[in-house]
Amino acid sequence: MGRGSPRVCYPGGMQTKQGRPRRFDFGSPAEAVGPELSFLLGFLDELAVRTEDQVNHLPPAALNFVGPNSTLSIGRLVLHLVQVDLKMLFTLVPGAPVPSYQGQLDKGLLSDFSTLPGDLAFAPDVLQEHVGFRQKHLLDACKIPGLLEKPVDHPACRTVREFLAHLVWHWSYHSGQIGLVAMEAGFDYVWVSTLRS
Repeated sequence: MGRGSPRVCYPGGMQTKQGRPRRFDFGSPAEAVGPELSFLLGFLDELAVRTEDQVNHLPPAALNFVGPNSTLSIGRLVLHLVQVDLKMLFTLVPGAPVPSYQGQLDKGLLSDFSTLPGDLAFAPDVLQEHVGFRQKHLLDACKIPGLLEKPVDHPACRTVREFLAHLVWHWSYHSGQIGLVAMEAGFDYVWVSTLRS
């Protein structure tokens, strides 16, 4: 920190996890689908893997912690991320199999802010399963030349390119919320980056 920078003071008892190094090189420029699609699909995988690393060590009390004036818990946010991810990627991969954890996702709905989420300590297990499922059945199935220019039926996105960018923002936004709620619950996550060799 520079001279005069504010010091960060955590409450006593804050538990800290050294996070996995973030990656910035995704996909392969040589892939037949093209470098942009290859990069976006790799970046989406990284965002989910990184979020899984954020939450896989948290105890039930932290996963279910709800701050004042809120009904958001880490468990609820994780299930919301998985639910939206599935819904959006299913539109790009019609006929994909339904994952075994699909029935657990309604417990994380963000549309009903008036109710507390309840015990969602199982959410990291769902996310871990989702990371593998989406890579095999959804992200790999999106490796289609010309996919980025295809139109999509979505109120905010016109093309698959915009649709995938929406998912990138969605994962980034909510993983930030997860980090904040975790800190309020007494758990910090140290972000680090991989150095290029």
